[in-house]
Amino acid sequence: MATKERQKDIMFLDETANLKNYDETARTANWKDAEKNFSWFTTGKVNMVYEAIYNEPIR
Repeated sequence: MATKERQKDIMFLDETANLKNYDETARTANWKDAEKNFSWFTTGKVNMVYEAIYNEPIR
């Protein structure tokens, strides 16, 4: 959990940070939804190099 001081530091560096509230996101994250962003969701095969370099994130 980030302290209030650390949160201020983070927001000072980038006010448009994608993750506004880590604790809320960690509490409500659904890994089943996240899996759909990776090719292994449809292929059943894991290729971490492809996922790390070539797989375009969904925005």
